[in-house]
Amino acid sequence: MDTFGDLKFWAIVISIISLAFSIYPTIRNWLKGRRLQIEPQDAVMLSHQLGYTNLNWALTLVNTGGLTIRVKNLHIVLKKDGEAVKIPMRNFYRNFDAKAPSLYSPITLKPGEEATHVFCFFHKLPRSEDKALGELIWQASQEISKPVGRALDTPFNMAQPLKLSEEILSKIHAIFQENFYLKCGEYEISVHAQDENNKNITSRICRFTIFESDERNLRLVTERYSSGDGITYHSEQNVWFYTSLTDIQ
Repeated sequence: MDTFGDLKFWAIVISIISLAFSIYPTIRNWLKGRRLQIEPQDAVMLSHQLGYTNLNWALTLVNTGGLTIRVKNLHIVLKKDGEAVKIPMRNFYRNFDAKAPSLYSPITLKPGEEATHVFCFFHKLPRSEDKALGELIWQASQEISKPVGRALDTPFNMAQPLKLSEEILSKIHAIFQENFYLKCGEYEISVHAQDENNKNITSRICRFTIFESDERNLRLVTERYSSGDGITYHSEQNVWFYTSLTDIQ
């Protein structure tokens, strides 16, 4: 019997070829696995609140693998002179037109999809420390909200601006000194992404420099603490500055 002339044989061959073509994309994607690429903007915004580091960074997350990825968490690690500080991502700007950040919700990316957001990294304090700091800020707000007095020895008995007491200011400056990290020098910054199982998917490492003038401007914020600025409220004078990054991995 001529096998090649048998129509059933060719029907089977065509079925096998069709099946191979139908499952090839699935096999190809499975072989590519889970891959996430982080494309960082070449600069970050830096500031601090009572010494605790605040950092905003525009990042593009690209799914270069063959499987859907759910990015549950991001965090950064700052390194300087052998000392490392881990700072979690707490919220993000959903788009570049947003006036205020939103609480972060996991980002799901199908193969080939990407998402770009400005992510906000800042410390989450332990409950006891957060409670003590909140109590101190409440005491400061109570002092600032007291009725404004008038100095009898000034022209026209002009009202004098209220200032925080030395007791509260000394506690605030102690917190600043203990937690202020953004001093002049060379820094390594790495950003890490985790999936729904809190497993690291990928990371990216860069470098940046904080100059003496940058540190000086950051420290100037403390001079306004006596008026409550930076403690009970935040004026536009609070320092945010851009610093350029050098990509190394």
